[in-house]
Amino acid sequence: MTHTEIKAIEDAGRSTMVWSSDSYNGASHFGDVAKALIPALFILAAATALLLALL
Repeated sequence: MTHTEIKAIEDAGRSTMVWSSDSYNGASHFGDVAKALIPALFILAAATALLLALL
């Protein structure tokens, strides 16, 4: 049994809010985070514009 298989079994027993460590290939997820932040930035910009319109 490889280290990856052991880690996958360990991670299966608990829920995590992050990417699980099983079969980690060294790739970063900065692109996924950036894609998630783009809609959030539009929402913040719209809220800021509405607040400024009230002034």
